[in-house]
Amino acid sequence: MQYRVYSRPVSLLAVLALTILIAAPVFATQRQQKRDYKQQVEALEEQWRQIQMANDVNAMDKLLSDDYIGISMTGQIYTKAQQLERMRTKKLTLTQIKFDEMKVKLIGAIAIVTSRTDIEGINDDMPVKGTYRYTRVYKRLPSGAWKITSFEATRVPRPKPAPGEAPVPSAAPRGGPDMKSPNPIELVKPISFQPESVLVNGSRPARSFTSRKNPPQVGRFSHMWRLMRARH
Repeated sequence: MQYRVYSRPVSLLAVLALTILIAAPVFATQRQQKRDYKQQVEALEEQWRQIQMANDVNAMDKLLSDDYIGISMTGQIYTKAQQLERMRTKKLTLTQIKFDEMKVKLIGAIAIVTSRTDIEGINDDMPVKGTYRYTRVYKRLPSGAWKITSFEATRVPRPKPAPGEAPVPSAAPRGGPDMKSPNPIELVKPISFQPESVLVNGSRPARSFTSRKNPPQVGRFSHMWRLMRARH
């Protein structure tokens, strides 16, 4: 006696549902892992801020990778040893660091942090204060620890004045109170007039005007005075 085995075609929808059920926990684990990594990096950013403000060279040594390369706000390139030396010699001292608009992007074992930061302090023996945008790159080691491998900062320019708003002058205008150049109006001195003596024979006018500034003009003023007297 022979038996026949009938096979039913497996539904494509059933296969897809089974795949989703198997993959869902994996996807959920990956999403949770990315959230954990971002939180770890954000915590390291706050740790870096406190280390930098406290000028803790030993703690910064542990946070930077051996192949660290940093580009300062003035465009200088520093290795890990040079950056630690700047902190040790107080060439770089920040008294205020305020983060804003921080974003963390994960690419495999790399975390890229961008942020807007208000800082105040000393950089290369010069006072510095302003708003900067920076990029900091972390690398996750096989041990699970994160190390800073790269850093770059760029100053945010001051906003332009709105239409109709007068720009803030960077210096006093020429001829102003802070400049030593003379005022053109002060160069013009008024002409003072003094009456001359009156002669009885009428050979000279009863009054004439002389100028302290321009004595050669006496004859012209005397002639004008005679004409005025003749009309009256």
